[in-house]
Amino acid sequence: MVRLFVDKLGTGHNDMFLKIEDKLSIADSYYLPDFLELEDEVDITTSLLCSHLIDYWISLIKQIEKNKPLFLPFALSDQCVEGILVTNLKKGIQLKKVFSQNIQGYSINKSILKDFDYTTLNFEESSQTESLVSHLSFLIDFLVMSKANL
Repeated sequence: MVRLFVDKLGTGHNDMFLKIEDKLSIADSYYLPDFLELEDEVDITTSLLCSHLIDYWISLIKQIEKNKPLFLPFALSDQCVEGILVTNLKKGIQLKKVFSQNIQGYSINKSILKDFDYTTLNFEESSQTESLVSHLSFLIDFLVMSKANL
């Protein structure tokens, strides 16, 4: 199972939480408005930011190709970008938590990632967090459930 939730009283730092199975990751929402290209939004809440992020993830997941990895960014920091590497395999949808120091949170947005060659990122596993979801629709359902609970 995959869940995204927030600290509604957060300050832009350590206020987003991603749970894959029983592993929890904590991230800042600080660079999220720029990444999501919401520069005109003033006083946007972390919940609304995460709602936009989930919508972005779902739009990517719906376009996933067999055996071609897809990167869903989550933690956008000064040093690296961390997220979920999603691969549509015969046995199901593989989710792996990964990071890359070849890009930073302040240097990317969703338009840049749209045509990005993921092979240049040299992803490293950020922890032993790996999960297998049997159907793509289940992954989307988990994300929709997270969005409803933000």
